[in-house]
Amino acid sequence: MPKTKAYIILISMMFISILSMAGIALPFPILAPLFIDAPLNEFNNFLHIHPKLLLAIVLAAFPLGALIGSIFLGALSDTFGRKKTLAGSISLSALGYVLCGFSLLWQDYTLFVLARFVTGIFSGNVSIARAIAADLHPVIDKTRAFSWTYAAGYVGWLVGPLAGGYLMLLGAHTAFFSASIALLFAATLTLILITETNSNRLEQRPLFELMWKQNSLRLLHHVSLRSVFVIALMVNLGLNAFYEFYPVWLVEDFSFDSVQIGHYTALLTFCMVLASTLLIEKSRHRFGKVKSILTALLLACLVLLTTPFITSSLLLSYFIVMGVLIAFFNGLMPVYFSDRYESYGQGKLMGLLTLTFYLGNVLIAFVGGLVSLYGARWSLILGGLILFISALSLYLFDRNTSFAAAKAQR
Repeated sequence: MPKTKAYIILISMMFISILSMAGIALPFPILAPLFIDAPLNEFNNFLHIHPKLLLAIVLAAFPLGALIGSIFLGALSDTFGRKKTLAGSISLSALGYVLCGFSLLWQDYTLFVLARFVTGIFSGNVSIARAIAADLHPVIDKTRAFSWTYAAGYVGWLVGPLAGGYLMLLGAHTAFFSASIALLFAATLTLILITETNSNRLEQRPLFELMWKQNSLRLLHHVSLRSVFVIALMVNLGLNAFYEFYPVWLVEDFSFDSVQIGHYTALLTFCMVLASTLLIEKSRHRFGKVKSILTALLLACLVLLTTPFITSSLLLSYFIVMGVLIAFFNGLMPVYFSDRYESYGQGKLMGLLTLTFYLGNVLIAFVGGLVSLYGARWSLILGGLILFISALSLYLFDRNTSFAAAKAQR
């Protein structure tokens, strides 16, 4: 592939990622105030269940759907092509957001949870974007392609929550309808701008047969990839403990509203964008992938453990540091595993890694939700402890696999 064409595809994919992630992130600062800081009603006091537990169910519904979607969407793109699979999944996700908006208008909690679940299924397409980035190698260095793709996603997370926080003033349903418009625009641009990057498509067979035989979970038949799955899951458990419960912590300890949560989320993601575009590639070349990932994980652990001691004057520094550290281990881990296991198919491999993000999201929503009954700060501390365990696991995995590879070469 010519270098110019590869960069056109990458930049187009970045723009589409911005729109897609903005659509996903738009409702992010809305959920906690709906359940924690609003008068009790049929929606946030459904069946007289504690609002925090209702919020935990809502937080889990989307990633549970995305978990299911990520099992087969990335793998299906290996067969049907990245372009068609990505455009179709974005369009169906947009329809899910429309359903979310109507469920809020009708104050129907059950429908809202179902709509979040269905939306999540078709939002598991982030694995396809990562597979496209991997397909561009060696024309574009894989670290650069991944870090730029992640940076674009972070821009979406920067714009989305800001817009969501202000749209909340017009009614929570407005944010969900706006998200659907952004996603439909992204689907249209996918069809217009993206050139198919998967030149090694598998033989097409009936859809259900492909979903059964070519999904990402099939990779777990390989022992080494089971270790990859466990390590990535541990990282994402710790990461999602922070993502899901810092809005609750900000409401509880600092009485933040949706606009203020949107501002701090924008700050967090702005730092992630800067780190992804300016620092990650340099760090990888100077210190190596593994050392950079381990350092970022351990420092993020320390930051989360300091949560009970954070005052309003330290909040700015807290979110800046977390943004930089998340960008490092988030951006380099897929590169590390992609380099080692690309022969298994980038779509399936990225699907497996994406699956761990959403599985971690689901698990920590319930566990962290129970822990948050004693205070959301404890959910963040739990996330820090999990990140420490994940760093230790990655260190042992890399040492053992490197030793085994060196031994095999003798």
